[in-house]
Amino acid sequence: MKRIVIAVVLVVLFSSIALNAQTPKPYPELKQLEPFLGEWSIQGETKTTPIGKAGAFTATQAAKWIFGGFFLQWEFGGKDSNGEFKGIEIDSYDPKNKVFRAEWWLIDGTISSGTYIPHGKTIELSGKTVTPEKQFYIRQKYTFSDDGMSFQYMDEVSIDGKTWYLATESKGIRVKGPKK
Repeated sequence: MKRIVIAVVLVVLFSSIALNAQTPKPYPELKQLEPFLGEWSIQGETKTTPIGKAGAFTATQAAKWIFGGFFLQWEFGGKDSNGEFKGIEIDSYDPKNKVFRAEWWLIDGTISSGTYIPHGKTIELSGKTVTPEKQFYIRQKYTFSDDGMSFQYMDEVSIDGKTWYLATESKGIRVKGPKK
């Protein structure tokens, strides 16, 4: 009898715990990265800098939530004056330090990482890129249209973190995905 009572108590206890357990929800701060969602067509121009030469480029990128909405995954690729490029990016939110993190990788071995700072329709990133030949600092700025269907993009590079060069200017048009 004593064993039956203990078994019933354990079943009730574990059932109660299971019923009260909730699926974790993504951090609400991640909503600030929603402007990136969807598929984009991009046209732009790179400028001559200490890290590269000038030229026109075209690209596509697609961003979607993964792992229950805790991470934003990008896939991107295109063609520039150096040839074709392709890569992936994963963005996240660090609730302890209250910062958005981004890391991305290109098929040539280039690795970039940085932190995002959302300001309404503008999202800025600062970080570092390491290529097989060199490393440099980066600053990026996305400015989204009021309807969320396009963005203006620019980035700067620096070898020493002090002297900055305009490296890229482009415009993205949403071809598929949520409207703002």
